[in-house]
Parts: sequence; C-alpha cells; structure tokens
Amino acid sequence: MGREMTSLLRRRCYRGISQWAAVCLAAFGLWGCASPNQLQTPISNFATAATSAATSFTAIDSQGAANLSSLHQAEALTVKRVNAPPDQCAVGDKACRLYYVKSPDTTHKPLYYASLMPKSVAFINGIKDYANALNALEKADATADVQSAYSDAMGAITAVAGALNVPAGVATSAISKPLGSVVGWAYGQYQNHLKNDALKAGIPAADKIIQQAVPILDLELQFAATAQAASLQSDFDAKDSTFLAQPTAANLKAEIQAANALDAALSGKPKAVIDDLAAAHAKLAAAAQDPTSSPADTVGAISTFLQQANNLKQIVASTSSANN
Repeated sequence: MGREMTSLLRRRCYRGISQWAAVCLAAFGLWGCASPNQLQTPISNFATAATSAATSFTAIDSQGAANLSSLHQAEALTVKRVNAPPDQCAVGDKACRLYYVKSPDTTHKPLYYASLMPKSVAFINGIKDYANALNALEKADATADVQSAYSDAMGAITAVAGALNVPAGVATSAISKPLGSVVGWAYGQYQNHLKNDALKAGIPAADKIIQQAVPILDLELQFAATAQAASLQSDFDAKDSTFLAQPTAANLKAEIQAANALDAALSGKPKAVIDDLAAAHAKLAAAAQDPTSSPADTVGAISTFLQQANNLKQIVASTSSANN
C-alpha cells in the first residue's frame, strides 16, 4: 500500500511539472522562460537615442526658425514694405501674419517663423516619450508599474498618430487594456509574463504607426534642412564680407565659426535620424515577435540610430556656437 501511494504521488508530481513546463514555454515563447529581458539593452539604447534626438530636433527647429526669421526680416528692410493677407489682421479674423514680396519674385515670404518642422518635432518628442515608457516597462517590478508604463507607451504612440493623422490601430484600445495574467505563477514569473505580453503586443503596434508616419515628414524635413542651410549661408556670406573689408583676427574667427556651422548643417541631415529611427524600431518589433531574429541585427540598427542622434547633437553644438 505504501509503495502504491508513493508511485501515485510521483506520477502526479511529474505530471504537474510537465504541465508547468508547458505553460512556461507557451507564455515565454519569445525569449524563453529563464530570460524574458533579452530586449533590455536594445530598448534602453533606443530610449537614449530617442531622447537625444528629441532634444536636438527641438533645438535645431528653434535655431532654424529664428535664423530664417532674421533673414526674411533683413530682406523686408530692403523692400521697405510688408503686407497682410486680406482676411487677416482685423477684429474677428483668425490670425495676423505679415509677409513681404521681394521683386522680381512674387512669392509671399513670411516675416516670422515659429517652427520649420512642427510635425517632425512632435513626432520625435512623442517617440521619446514612448521609448522611455517602454524602457520603464521593461525595468518595472510591480504589476501596477508594468500596466502603467504600458499604458503610457501606448498613449504616447497614439498621440504621435494623432499629430500626423495616421491610423492608431490597436494602440488606442491598448491604452487602458488590462494585460493578461496566468493563474498560479510565482510573483517574479508573473511579472515577467506581463512584461512579455506588453512588449510583444505594444512594440509591433507602435511600429505600424512609426512606419506610416516617417514618409509624411519627408517634405517638411527637406524644407527645414534647406531653410537652415540658407540662413547659415547668409550668415557665412556676411562674415566673409566683413573679414574681406576688415581682415582682423576676430573677424577671421567669426567667419571660421560660420563656416563650421554651415558645414555641419550641410553634412548632417535630420531626415537621416528619422530614417534610422524607423529602421531601428522595425528591428526591435521583429525581435519582439520572432525569437529567431538576429540580436546582432537589432543591436546594430539601434547603434546606427544612436550614432546619428549623437551626430545631430554635434551639429546643434556647432550651430549654437556660431549663433552666440
């Protein structure tokens, strides 16, 4: 009787272990039961790059808008006349935006720019918020923190979709959607399951928005890059004329600074940062869904994005020194 009871208990134990292993493998098919944080470093690096790029985009946009405004205002002084659209600048109108026309060109040129690339700045700052929420999700320990970070990430990427008027898809409903649960898991295993569930669902949903948004920004980024280069060229031409008229050490230094700023703007394009961001996130989405995807490909794509973000940071530093 004792032997039969022992044998029965062993069979039940083995059956329970086998069922537990099956649940483990099913729940963590993406990374495996023992290592649900395989994307920890890629996500962290993506967040670092997105944060750096967002700071640089905001600074470049502010500088570019101020430089182009100054250039246009200087031209308006030579024209000695400014105009307002017939439906503006009166009580009841919706705006008052002055412009001038430089003969023989008939194009209306604004006197002031608040932003050269408003959609691009909104996009990159939204991606920064999404990436940092994703990073917080991956590092979260408590269930509430996992759920909160997941909702923050989906909320940020949904805001990006709204700013660029692209479909948000499942990201909208995911903001308040409770993450799945598996009854019977130990605490740490349960948290890992929640992270796995959130990352596997959230990153691909965000990627659909990012890939649709990037082409929309092309024309705006092209305009901003051209306008920034034009204003810096104008500054360089002025500094060159000053040095030719008065060849002093101070004027030479000012011309060199202007040349360096123009060189940096011509060699580094914000569009390359956006393109590499999209490529890096596509690899991240693939890794989140496919356990056989190459980790080296994911790390490499994110490293390229990080390098572009750092290059843009150097451009901001160069143009800032020229403007001071």
